[in-house]
Amino acid sequence: MKKSLLDGSSTIVNRLPLLGQACIVGMLLYTVLGVVARNVAPIAFPDTVVISKFLMLAIVFSTIAKVQMEGGHIRAEIAASVLPVKAVRVLDVIALLIAFGLWAVMTWALAANALTSIQIWEYEQGFIKYPVFVARIMATIGAFLLSLEFALGVGRQLQQDRSKRR
Repeated sequence: MKKSLLDGSSTIVNRLPLLGQACIVGMLLYTVLGVVARNVAPIAFPDTVVISKFLMLAIVFSTIAKVQMEGGHIRAEIAASVLPVKAVRVLDVIALLIAFGLWAVMTWALAANALTSIQIWEYEQGFIKYPVFVARIMATIGAFLLSLEFALGVGRQLQQDRSKRR
């Protein structure tokens, strides 16, 4: 497997999907138990939609950097079969740079929203008050790790190009 985000951060990217997996199990259990309880006895599980929304956010942003680390997001393969190898490498670098730029801006915006959410102690209204800032922090961390992964992808591509020239 490719090394990424240096050693310490690579461990974070590799282990963070465990949180996503736990959220999937939690979301499934809560939803199934809510449906069964509602049909078997007159028991309603509160805020299933709100809880699922927060868990889905955690699922997506806890795994997004890992998918990129394994090469699952940005690759210029459409034209790769007809272009020379050097042009494909240039396209890969351009795609990674564009993705890095977009996700860096998104990370900055998410961080600003997360800070505002923390400052005002933003909560989702429902039967139970759920802290929105936790989800915003999770989204910011995921976007930051993905941005970092794109930047490191550019570095890896350039390093491969240099090593092939020698």
